[in-house]
Amino acid sequence: MPLFYILMRAIISLLSLVLAVAANAALPGLTDTLANIIGKREVSVAVLTSHGDTICAGRDGMCDLASVMKFHQAAALSRVVDFDTLVNKRITVYEADLKRNTWSPMRAAATEVPFEIKPVELLDYTLNMSDNNAADILFDRFAAPAKVDSIVRHDYGISDFAIGVTEDQMHADPELSRLNRSTALDAARLIYCFFTADTTASATLVKAVMARDTPLGPCRYRNIIGKSISQDRYGLYSRRLDSDTGQRPRLYLLSYRPRLRLLCLGGIYRRHEAG
Repeated sequence: MPLFYILMRAIISLLSLVLAVAANAALPGLTDTLANIIGKREVSVAVLTSHGDTICAGRDGMCDLASVMKFHQAAALSRVVDFDTLVNKRITVYEADLKRNTWSPMRAAATEVPFEIKPVELLDYTLNMSDNNAADILFDRFAAPAKVDSIVRHDYGISDFAIGVTEDQMHADPELSRLNRSTALDAARLIYCFFTADTTASATLVKAVMARDTPLGPCRYRNIIGKSISQDRYGLYSRRLDSDTGQRPRLYLLSYRPRLRLLCLGGIYRRHEAG
């Protein structure tokens, strides 16, 4: 098993045990325990609970989001695209939309081009299968990266992040991926706000899409912790290999509800270097 999975399993198991057994009583020493587990590895962890506790451990600063920006995209779209549009609008996908040199289950599934698809189906491809072409179609038809950035900042009140480029732009120039970045804390804050405060019909639809069982969905969690956590589980990861380390930068967004105590975790493998 890769070292990263062992590390994340240890972190998640520790957090689950602390909140399920001891609740807030064990939180004061949790930061030190997490720091000891992480050591000198390039990992950032942030935890928010419904009791108002905030815990950060690991590396400071921004981390590359890579494909994890698809969650930010979905959260932003849920604020500006109404439910009826998401489930009923038909979008025409053309050959030019289906880049050949990128990860795209949607392209592989297409039997003929052009074809029509609904926005909610595009979200299913982006959130559950990390489809790069689907993400760029959503950027093109609804909200460009700068608009997504603006919506998330305004509607969710987070600031230590940036969404600046599309999947196609990152693929063309990997260095541009640094324009999509976040701190672990603001990654946790975003999922906390989205899953606890955003109750619009569109947001509820996005949550339902993310909770859907798919070959690439719950399987990710079983790979990390050996079992599914609960029905409230959500995760995204990047398929892009880091050019320096050969590893995939990963961000795990977790919703965990032991006795109605909400835990959110954002862990990012590769630290963003300034400049």
